[in-house]
Amino acid sequence: WQRRTTTFHNVLERFQVPKVIHYFSLDVEGAEDMVMNTFPWDQYTFLAITVERPSVQLKQTLKDKGYFYKYQVHPELYLHSSYDSIQTFIPRGNLE
Repeated sequence: WQRRTTTFHNVLERFQVPKVIHYFSLDVEGAEDMVMNTFPWDQYTFLAITVERPSVQLKQTLKDKGYFYKYQVHPELYLHSSYDSIQTFIPRGNLE
C-alpha cells in the first residue's frame, strides 16, 4: 500500500485553521520532533499545548518560541507567554 503524507503546516492551511489556537495536544507516539521540526511558529500560536514526550530539543524550541513550562502531568503542559497577563488558578512555573 502506498500512503501520502503531508506536513502539519499544510493540514492547518488546507483547513484554514485560525492563527491562534486555544489548545493543542501533541501525541504522535515519539514523532513529536519530526512533526514540529518544520512548524511555522511565526504564523501560528498555541495558547496552551500538551506534549506527550517532549524531547530536550522540543522543550528548548518551545521556550525559544515564547512558551513556558506550566507543570508536569502526563503529558506536559506549556502555555504561551501571553498568559503572563492572564490570571489563572494555577501558579506559573513548576509546582514541585
